[in-house]
This record gives sequence, C-alpha cells and structure tokens, in this order.
Amino acid sequence: MQAMTCYRLGMLNQLTITITDDETGDECEHKVPGMWAICSHCEGNGASSAYLGAFTQSERAEWDPEEWQGYMAGRYDRRCSACNGSGKVLVPDTQDAATAELVATWEAQEQRRAEWDAEDAAVYRMESGGY
Repeated sequence: MQAMTCYRLGMLNQLTITITDDETGDECEHKVPGMWAICSHCEGNGASSAYLGAFTQSERAEWDPEEWQGYMAGRYDRRCSACNGSGKVLVPDTQDAATAELVATWEAQEQRRAEWDAEDAAVYRMESGGY
C-alpha cells in the first residue's frame, strides 16, 4: 500500500460512512472526522495517463517524436476520477480509538462487498460464456 501524506484541519472535514448489519440489513450512518490525503491514484497531480497502460519498448518505438513529447508533456492525461482532479481525497482520521474501530468495521464491510461483487462478476462471465 502506498504511503499517504495527510493534513489535519480540525473537525471542519467530516465523512459519512454507512455500516450495514449483515443479519438484518439495517443501515446506520456515522459521521467521522476526516483529513485530506494526497490521492494515491494520481499521486497528487490531479491527472494521469495511467488509463493508457504500460508501453513496451517496441510500442514506444512506433511513436513519432512529436507524439512522445506530447505524452511526456501530459497531452494524453485525463482528470483523475478518484479525486476529480484536485490531487487530494478526504479520508477518515482514525486518531481516536472509537473512530478507528468504527472505520475498521466499515473497511471490512467494504472489502466483503468488493469480494462479493468480484465473485458475482466471475459467475456472470462464466454463465455468459465469457472468460
């Protein structure tokens, strides 16, 4: 996991997290203190060309010098979808033990949901003849 640079700005920044009871389905919203962190997707630049993927040396050789200069100058960069181009994201501030426990519960829930979504997608691909 990439290290984040965080700045605490008091209680002006809050996040709302929703925790769902797995047995009853009841949802409970909690406001937790937040702090600004450098976006790990764009590394604080607000834009990225990562959507293009990695280039092999042979692919790079196919570009003419003007295309490569444009790439290096950011011509193909797109606004980062994670931070909407700001270069920073609001993350939970877990200095307080109660907040840390609440956020850990929420993160575990989100991880389970991501795993379920991945399983559902894999089943859908297999049932539809995909790979």
